Amino acid sequence: MMQNNSDRKDEVLLTRSVRGFRLPYYFELFEKKHFILSESSLPDRYLLWLFKEKLHNGNYVRYTLSGKALAVGDAFEISKAYLYAKLSFHPYDGTTNVFIEDIITGIRGKHIGTFMMNTFIEFLRKWDTFFFVDNIKGELSLVNETDPANRERRNAFYRKFGFSFEEKDTSRYISATLNQLHIREMKGIKILSWEEVHKLLARAIQNLNFD
Repeated sequence: MMQNNSDRKDEVLLTRSVRGFRLPYYFELFEKKHFILSESSLPDRYLLWLFKEKLHNGNYVRYTLSGKALAVGDAFEISKAYLYAKLSFHPYDGTTNVFIEDIITGIRGKHIGTFMMNTFIEFLRKWDTFFFVDNIKGELSLVNETDPANRERRNAFYRKFGFSFEEKDTSRYISATLNQLHIREMKGIKILSWEEVHKLLARAIQNLNFD
């Protein structure tokens, strides 16, 4: 439903008033846990991930999605992944600019990055009635710049969600509006409830060989 200008103005004024309260530093505004099961980089094994999604008020409002592997088949393999984004509020029109500071997907080719970006986009959509997201930007790491194949793989990852590269494809700066971003299909990823995680870990413990 489209909002008229009067409703939009009232919402902006209300949002600005709410943001005017000085919250204590490191006050968590939002927290959610995600359990997912993914394939491992090792054959015939799986990774059980715990992701924590947070929005907290430090020196600035920051979104964090961080995860680590909890269990892997009958072997042990440590993997970590995270996404950090900074939210800055426009002082007059009530809109929010989002800047992706860093994203590490842990293991390549197992769709962990897709899960993370999908979760981030869903968060922005859910909170857009409060934040009025104006644009989402990011500066990509130099790590993949030297190898053309790695650079193209990295660029293709962001393009599939709707990001474009500023000026030209060789740029490390990406941008998009919220309407341009879209959720992608996740293959090889299963989102679990806590009950499913509990049963999975119980079976794994039963299968352990302590000899």
